[in-house]
Amino acid sequence: MIGNAVTSQAADLDDQRLAMAWIYGDVVHHDTERLKETDPFGLTERFRAAAPLVAWVMVRAIELLNYVRALQECGALELQPEVFDQEVVLQATLWEHTGRVYSAPVGTPAPVDALTPIGEGWTPLSGNAVLRQAEE
Repeated sequence: MIGNAVTSQAADLDDQRLAMAWIYGDVVHHDTERLKETDPFGLTERFRAAAPLVAWVMVRAIELLNYVRALQECGALELQPEVFDQEVVLQATLWEHTGRVYSAPVGTPAPVDALTPIGEGWTPLSGNAVLRQAEE
């Protein structure tokens, strides 16, 4: 629960609703209604509610994997062995994409898609632009 003594505004939500707002609103950027409902609490409280939930889900996922492995070992499941060896974790956290960048006056029609030739009015910027996105 939170309250503002100056404005007399009060709000209360449980951690599950705050956590879901962080996952689906702040991370996925899909559920704006959840964000509106939790706005009085702010990003920090949404994150604090979500962190233990995400950790709990991770532990349960590991437990489930170990259960599936045990069922496979005793012959109760007949899964292909490669499903246990396939990589599912990214090693790199830095991606680079090299591309060409163009500019045009406002109102110049953009190409329909990335394969359509650039039309008149578009000027390439010198050199290649490198977009780097780092995950930390």
